[in-house]
Formats: sequence, structure tokens, C-alpha cells
Amino acid sequence: MKPDSLIYITASSCEGARDGGWSRPLAAVEPPPPPADVLAAAPSEALAGARLAALAPDDWLHPLRIQLDRKPKTRELPDFLRWNLKKFLPYPIDDAETRFAPLAEPNAYIAFSLPKPWVQSLYQGAAERGARCGYIGGFGATLLENAAALRGRLCLFLFGDFYLMAEPSGQGYEQFAARRLPFGTDGELDATTLLEADLAPPIEARGADRPVVAACFEPALDEVFAQLVEGLRARGVSPAVADVGGSALDRFQACLYGKGFP
Repeated sequence: MKPDSLIYITASSCEGARDGGWSRPLAAVEPPPPPADVLAAAPSEALAGARLAALAPDDWLHPLRIQLDRKPKTRELPDFLRWNLKKFLPYPIDDAETRFAPLAEPNAYIAFSLPKPWVQSLYQGAAERGARCGYIGGFGATLLENAAALRGRLCLFLFGDFYLMAEPSGQGYEQFAARRLPFGTDGELDATTLLEADLAPPIEARGADRPVVAACFEPALDEVFAQLVEGLRARGVSPAVADVGGSALDRFQACLYGKGFP
């Protein structure tokens, strides 16, 4: 995966990787923001003639685990999974652009969904601005599924207000979980709770000798991230830490295209 231009869309801003990189604020609205606002914020030179890929926070895609009680026929699987998913989405299943990836357990899948009107509007709006948007996906899932160095390793990623813990395999995932970070009423992240209740137990359950890799994609969380890594090391877990800096998109590109992951 190497498009001409990447755009990372969040609830408050969008940033792009073309022509040296750019970042623009967005008006605060309930995510996802209107594609017209995103594309209006993008510099014309970042879109003209570009093969564009758009990334969004993974929690926008409502990653949900689906466990089927039986294995349907292959041709029936997409409809069967959508039927099981429909009661969990905040919009009608007919309005969902959905894909599924298998999990390690038999008949288990992880589902990723975005509102179809939003996706179609982004495709159409990009075309009107002279770009061809060929891909829209979750920031973390895109990295997990395209960075070969991550396969077979438990990955811990920190984002703006949530974390992702997943282990990609050649066909899907051994496990996949996205959770909100435990911010207190004072707006500070409760690193102790995050480490002891959320992160350490599933990592330790895998065994200290299993490979773990960690990366922080939110510059504002770098200090807390360092504390979490030290906390894991104190418990006998030694994660390989991505050597990255800059914006979220800078870090993404270093991990996907460069040598960000040890």
C-alpha cells in the first residue's frame, strides 16, 4: 500500500502526507466530520491528480467481535455476519460499509464498519477535487494488516483517546481489541489503571517470551507511553518500542514504509 497521498481524519483535524505534509483544523462536530469539510480543508496541491488513501481512528469503525454458533456456507458468510452485526451498530446495517477479518477462534470474526453515505461522499468529493480515493480504513488496522514486520507479534498502539491491542496473522488476527483510555475527570490519563487493569494482564497471559511491540501515535501521550513501557518492563515484559516522532501520520509512515519497528 503506497498511494500518492495519505490523509488522516480525526474529530478535530485532518493531516496529509503530500508535498512535505500539512495539517488543518476541523470544526468540532460529532465524528465522523462531513467529507466536504475534510476535503475543503485539504490544500489543492495535496489532492490534484492524487491516488488518495484516507485513514480514520479505528474506534470510528466500531470494531466488533462476532462469534457464530455454526459455520455457514462460504457464499452465505457475508450476509450471515451482517445479520449478526446489525443490532450493534448505531445506524442501519443497510447503511453500513463493512468488512470482516477472521479471528483465531473457530467461527469468530472482527467487523469494521463505516456509514456508507459518508464513505460514498468522501469518494465523490475527492473525485470532484481531482483525486481518486481508492481506500478508506482504520489507522491502526491498516498498519497492522500491511506491515509484515508485525505479524505474529502482539501490538500495543496508543492513539488520541483510545488504545488498540491486536496480533495480526497472515489471514486475519489472533486477537483484536480497541478500548477507550481511562481519562479522569481532570482530563489526565490514569496510567496506573491502564497498565494494571487493561494492558498487563493480557500481555502477561501470553507469556513473557512472546514478542510484543508498542508504539505511540499521539504526541501528547509520549510521556505517559514511556511510563507504560517502563511499567511493563518492571513486570518482566520487554516490548520492542517503535522509534518514531513527529505527527501521527509521520509516525504511521515511519512504521509502514520505513524502519520504525525494531
